[in-house]
Amino acid sequence: MTVKDDKVDILSFNNEQEFNNLVESIRNNEATENAYSRTRSTAKNFKSIFDEYNEAMRVADEYYQREGGYEEFKKMFPNLYYPEHGEDYAAFLPVSDEAVAKLLNKEGKVIINGKERDLRDIFSYDKLQELGLALPSQSEIASTRFISTSPVINPEVAYNVVLTTSKVRYNNRRRMWVTIRGIEKELHNLPYAKVKEARIDFC
Repeated sequence: MTVKDDKVDILSFNNEQEFNNLVESIRNNEATENAYSRTRSTAKNFKSIFDEYNEAMRVADEYYQREGGYEEFKKMFPNLYYPEHGEDYAAFLPVSDEAVAKLLNKEGKVIINGKERDLRDIFSYDKLQELGLALPSQSEIASTRFISTSPVINPEVAYNVVLTTSKVRYNNRRRMWVTIRGIEKELHNLPYAKVKEARIDFC
């Protein structure tokens, strides 16, 4: 694996297998200092599209809460996906596999076997809904339980939180929901066996 010295840094892999091996290591939390960290340090200025997404999420609130802030935010993070569907003006990572996203540059690209490839695969709201990342529909909201408590929950007293069927809105520009999904994973010692792990996403 090498790094192309260009205007936008990009990782380069000798072949598909080399790329897939590292993706699998990251996905299974097996990427150690020798696998993942070393890859990142090789690219001194490399910033992945996943890094850009995380940075965007850290500052999103301060932009979304002020007039004109959304437009500023989009200019700061132009590589994210903005569906602008109905009431959903959230920014999304345009790659469905986070492990893959960590190896793509800010434009969602990587070089494999000498060819530059764009591995972004989220271009529609339907895809976000399929992944369980989109704002729930009105019918789903009607059957959802909402937390009725203060806007900030103290972890030390979180066990006192009561789930109710009442919706409490603290800021009409914010929406929060939880999706639970199973992620299929192969077992290395049993190549034909698969297990499902539970994953909970706070959106």
